[in-house]
Amino acid sequence: MASANRKATPSQGESLQRLASLAGLFMSSRTPLKSSEVYAHVYPDYDDPDSAETRFREDRGHFAARGFVIEQAGNRDGELLWHVADGTFAGSVELDPDELLVLAGAARTLLQDSSFPFTDDLRSALAKVSGSFDQVLPSSALAGEREELGEAARVVTRALSSHRGVEVTYVNAKGERSERRLACWGAYPLRGQTYVVAARLEDAGEPEPELRRYRLDRFEEARLLDEEFEVPEDFYVEDMELLPFQIGDEDFEFEAAVPAPRVAELRNLVRDRASVRESQGSARLVARACSTRAAAAWAIDLGLTPVSPEPVVGEWRRLLEEVAR
Repeated sequence: MASANRKATPSQGESLQRLASLAGLFMSSRTPLKSSEVYAHVYPDYDDPDSAETRFREDRGHFAARGFVIEQAGNRDGELLWHVADGTFAGSVELDPDELLVLAGAARTLLQDSSFPFTDDLRSALAKVSGSFDQVLPSSALAGEREELGEAARVVTRALSSHRGVEVTYVNAKGERSERRLACWGAYPLRGQTYVVAARLEDAGEPEPELRRYRLDRFEEARLLDEEFEVPEDFYVEDMELLPFQIGDEDFEFEAAVPAPRVAELRNLVRDRASVRESQGSARLVARACSTRAAAAWAIDLGLTPVSPEPVVGEWRRLLEEVAR
């Protein structure tokens, strides 16, 4: 019988999602993690720290037997620190489909993120863990179309770095062309694309107050201008970023269950791009979404359980089952 403070024996799907979350946490962290950080992210349903510690030890053993070693890395603030051991991917190990799901789920977001600098290294490491990984998650589906930047995009990139205005021809998602003069303030990656945050330039060469997002590969023509400008000190490109599922052609309300211990963490992550609502001991994330598939994949990455709409719930289940097959 399960301990009163320990979650009942999880289903296979819950176990796979937990392991994917654990692997993803360590694969994306550049610094050692404290035990409390691991427990909050991966084991939020375990009220007793001893139970979370026991499950973490079991999961480390599961990975260690397959060449993915999470080991102690000292102490900080009275807590143990953990990191992925050097040489973790040195050997060649074949995994069964369920184990592939763990690594595939953890790696999916990183391989889609054009800002992640170690995409090729990660894919190489995963290939060493399992030669069939590329069959489970094809490179073209994960990394997106990494085409060479066109001349217009290169000019816009130079405008970004030089703080000079740029005159462009831009093609929106509907195929409509427009000409405009822009002051490009910053850029950020999202789902394999780069988005430029820019203000329209007034005739006098001063940026207008309203900022908009432009997809870098949709600039058809671009010419650098002589006007120079300063990006305001209080501008943070992070404030303009959307969540991964908020780019697309759909429009619906997305809702997912949030483990209570992770409410504060998730609120900090989504900021004003979504809301996290608490009621009678439970918490739900509610957000506008534009992509069913991206919403499902994002939920898997963060260890959330989609509640609605049904297409997202179905896609969430399908993504897990797809890789397992």
